[in-house]
Amino acid sequence: MNEANMGFNKFCGPAALSILTGRNTDDCAMAITFVNGRYKVQGVTVGDLIAAGDRLGLNFTRQDVMTGHPLFFAASLLCKTDGMYLVMVPKHFIVLEVKGGVIHLCDNHTKTPINLQNSARLGQKVEGVYIVTEKPAPPIVTVVSSTFEAEKRVGGSVHIKQINRLSDGGVKILVVGKIELADDVQLQEIAFAIMEVTKKEVM
Repeated sequence: MNEANMGFNKFCGPAALSILTGRNTDDCAMAITFVNGRYKVQGVTVGDLIAAGDRLGLNFTRQDVMTGHPLFFAASLLCKTDGMYLVMVPKHFIVLEVKGGVIHLCDNHTKTPINLQNSARLGQKVEGVYIVTEKPAPPIVTVVSSTFEAEKRVGGSVHIKQINRLSDGGVKILVVGKIELADDVQLQEIAFAIMEVTKKEVM
């Protein structure tokens, strides 16, 4: 669990994302602004918070069994499964981390993780619990092979294209050069000149 990386924004929504991602609360507030279009980030809906978290590389899975119970009851169930949890209590978001049966809490008030047993929130009613995981990193795509093609375009220009075949089965085409021509004779002269250069390099 990260500490809350507090910037100018001191509210619980950005702080919860900061604890989950390690980012500054101002960066997290900007992610929320991107989702809901509101420049001033104060009260945040759970939908906007989850959408912003998704942009920051997090997955949220709702755990319905604890809703409506006091936090200490929810904690008695959560302590059996290690993980990070976003918890909604009335008008507030907190983050819990379960590790080896021990639960720590962090929010914009504590700023650093504390043992849940020392929290004054144990009697608060839980309005929602989400287990939070990081999205898997996207696979690294590499270029397997490259070929080049010349394409004559309307207007007398020729585009030189590099066709890259990728490790995921895809193809990426890049235009790496463009030649403006007066006529086909000029195209033949250019082709012969390239052949001469190539022949010299081989020899």
